[in-house]
Amino acid sequence: MRAALGKAPPVAAKQPDAAFAPSAPRAIAPARGRPQAISSAYAPAPPEVQVKTDWLAFWASVAVILTFSQFWVSLITGTGPGPIDEAVSARVRNFYFPFYFVVLILGLTNLRATAKMIMRAPLMTLLIALPFISMLWSIDPGVTVRRSIAVMFTSLAGVVIASRFKWATFLEVLATAFAIVVTLCYLYGAVIPDLGRMKVEFPGAWQGVWGHKNTLGFNASIGFMIFASAAIANPRRWWLWAMFAVGALGLLFLSQSKTSLVSFAAGCACIGMVALARRGPASAVLATFIGGAAVILLTFIIFADPDLLLGALGKDSTLTGRTKIWGAVLHQIHLRPVTGYGYGAVWDDTSIWGPLAWISKEQGFTIHEAHNSWLGLWLELGYFGVAVAALLFIELWGRTLIAIYGQMRAYLALSFLAVFTLHTMTETEIMVQNDWLWMMFTAIAVKMTSPSEESTGRSADLDQPSP
Repeated sequence: MRAALGKAPPVAAKQPDAAFAPSAPRAIAPARGRPQAISSAYAPAPPEVQVKTDWLAFWASVAVILTFSQFWVSLITGTGPGPIDEAVSARVRNFYFPFYFVVLILGLTNLRATAKMIMRAPLMTLLIALPFISMLWSIDPGVTVRRSIAVMFTSLAGVVIASRFKWATFLEVLATAFAIVVTLCYLYGAVIPDLGRMKVEFPGAWQGVWGHKNTLGFNASIGFMIFASAAIANPRRWWLWAMFAVGALGLLFLSQSKTSLVSFAAGCACIGMVALARRGPASAVLATFIGGAAVILLTFIIFADPDLLLGALGKDSTLTGRTKIWGAVLHQIHLRPVTGYGYGAVWDDTSIWGPLAWISKEQGFTIHEAHNSWLGLWLELGYFGVAVAALLFIELWGRTLIAIYGQMRAYLALSFLAVFTLHTMTETEIMVQNDWLWMMFTAIAVKMTSPSEESTGRSADLDQPSP
């Protein structure tokens, strides 16, 4: 997603702002007494070609994000709870291939920035390499290779988009994709209720373009954070992203997902904390105190009276049966704790002696995920996979906490990371192939390894490839 983004041509007269139009660059005077020799290999393209390339890269990136949102999957598979036929599953997999090619084109057309971004993120690179290595001990090497390729392209998409755009434009790429999905969710729920609303488990609750109300609620909470961050970073279009933020909030309530309301509250608190910390030294101290006190209070409640917190979320002490699943998963982990069973090889295993058969027998029915990202990673990639992922999260949290006190990118980085980290405790989110949440995590993680555009004195709204 990194086609070289050029600069908009200068205009003689003031024109009305077009949506998503790149900012005009400042002219730079040549140094005195030095000839300005420019290699033809790196000479800028004509302005009209650069602008066209910018737009192509922008909308190609939006298309890739929309593909990984999986809004289209229910149109192929339906919304029923039953198993998906293998032929239908193959059609879904094949749909991604053209967009893998788009990711490659965008990366190759911005190869230097993409390579530099990858080199800045060795932990992320190592984590993406582990699925391929696990093929050596996988219980189903064919599935492991196939899904390793899929998660590689999902992660590469995040890297390509992150290296292609400056932060403010990066936010608008994400916000544009989310705006399209939000619009489709309202269309499904209001006009096509058979697709947009649940009929069996929670009749009447909106599920939008996905198969469950909790998925809609969680994605709506993430969308609100993206819209809010885009509005802050792009003041010329704040009204547009504020409007879609209200739309995302409406979907959150229509989903009737209490857990997602907690995610939304946590994200809003993080955005408020960043806003307070950026006001000045005294406010930064106050924000640090409030954030630390909130973490301590939450930790105390979790250990002292967890039922109080679970009751507020409408959950029981088993987290809707998750603790039983975790126990069954741990029993299989202990049989191969060092290496695991291979990336992506467990949950579609049909053998009667495989780990899935024993997990399903122990907890009473067949499941298809561990409902905990860390246990799922341990089951598939062993100790080393968990260790690399933990180090990556620690590094990203450290960079994000430092960014709170002076960088605009902390608005989304902190809110997304807080909600994503909490969600990993009850759902599988880490290293999920063809998934836009993992793609966004990858993009934010590698973006945070780059120098801040504010600290380098560059405008955060410049539309050109990142260094």
